[in-house]
Amino acid sequence: MAFLDVEANFLVVLAYKYTSVFSIALISTCSIAWVMLFSSIILKRHYKTFHYIGSSCAILGVLVTIFNDYLHTNSENENSTHTIVGDIICFFGTALYALNNVFFEWSVKKVDDTEYLSMLGFFGFLVSLVQVLIFEPSGLADVFDSNSCTATAHTLYLVGYVLALVIFYCAVAVFLKKSESALFNLHLLTVNLYVVIVEVFVGGSSSIGPLYFLSLALITGGVCIYHSTTSPIENNDDTQEQQ
Repeated sequence: MAFLDVEANFLVVLAYKYTSVFSIALISTCSIAWVMLFSSIILKRHYKTFHYIGSSCAILGVLVTIFNDYLHTNSENENSTHTIVGDIICFFGTALYALNNVFFEWSVKKVDDTEYLSMLGFFGFLVSLVQVLIFEPSGLADVFDSNSCTATAHTLYLVGYVLALVIFYCAVAVFLKKSESALFNLHLLTVNLYVVIVEVFVGGSSSIGPLYFLSLALITGGVCIYHSTTSPIENNDDTQEQQ
């Protein structure tokens, strides 16, 4: 599970090299469909029609985002192939995230969440260290390159990033102990609203057009549809009681 977590983060971060932040935020929503698939196989979870309709709306929003990226890069004579590659990398990264979240939910409900988080952090560190030393040994020096930023600033950024992840994973463990991974991924869609605000008002991005907001509307509609019926956990409990 630590390996899945590391590689999922690696692919999504790699996608930032090729495509936009907003595209990554929206494409990450396809993790909902992946989670539902893996939950059905691994956790034997039963979903209703409205659950599938809601996730389908989210996937449609992802397709609109990719199409918008293609139009935008072509209109500005950018390398559209690189942008689409970034979208595809992010897509497969979300698949690994989804699989990891399903195992995450199963683990925190079967074992102590403190023990799980400790082992995840420890083995995740080992996997990351080995991967960096093998594939990106020069990357460690580049992180502290004084041409782009001071070493002190880089250190603070890294510490802040690590602390944010620690808080995030602790919160996820509490949430998944009481709820389910598909609902968790749906709630993460709210990040897209903040991405829009940052891209437009802070980053001054001009790449956000009508299709982006259509994509956001489809995703938001998918969340509402998913919430309009009972939780799949409740469905499982009802099925077990009948048996």
